[in-house]
Amino acid sequence: MELDGAVGAGLIVAAALLASTAQTVTGFGLALLLVPPVTLVLSPADAVAVALVLLIPSNALLALGEARALDGVAAVRLLAGAALGLPLGMLAIRAASPDALRLALAVAVVVTVVVVVTGRPSLGRGTPTLVAAGVLTGALTTSLTANGPPTVLALQGRGVPPPAFRATVGAVLGSSAVVGVALFALDGRLDGDVPRALLLALPAQLVGWRLGLLVRPLVPADWFRRAVLALLLVGAVVTALGALG
Repeated sequence: MELDGAVGAGLIVAAALLASTAQTVTGFGLALLLVPPVTLVLSPADAVAVALVLLIPSNALLALGEARALDGVAAVRLLAGAALGLPLGMLAIRAASPDALRLALAVAVVVTVVVVVTGRPSLGRGTPTLVAAGVLTGALTTSLTANGPPTVLALQGRGVPPPAFRATVGAVLGSSAVVGVALFALDGRLDGDVPRALLLALPAQLVGWRLGLLVRPLVPADWFRRAVLALLLVGAVVTALGALG
């Protein structure tokens, strides 16, 4: 399957639409749901680059839409960690195969979701937890772009309400993506099929954002946490299948 074919182009559009809708409703998930199917059309490196660029408008819309609810303390600590992790991700993607990184991410996500659901052991709510989650977020941003799980789990452990969750995730992941795109540009990783894929994905992303705004009010507050954890598990399964396939 290739980008030039109608099926390949349709796959990119459909993946961007679904991932953007999910991201708007839950506050994360775009890269987790976008990267694996897009690797059927593009190389893993190009799929990661496309997702990284899309993370900027998606997370900016989330953060600006509910900016008043932002958990500023958590955002600053997460971003401090991300600043350390971003260059580590650039090193990791050169040292390890993308499939190995995907599989490791999938296993880690499943384990951490189980920890959150069972409540044993506690993930902690203090500065060390937030900074460590930020480091992982930064490293995943520039390696796989599937950077949501560390920040998501840290904020879930903090017990922030849905508006603050979406605003804070958007601010952290969006800011990390901006730096990541700059690093990718300097490294020459935004050429080839990436611009053409973005021309297909960006309009679909905007449509998905509008659909997400329509769906979001229909999700009761008590279902929000379950939706977040379920989406993490779905993303882990899709990521693992992509690595094993």
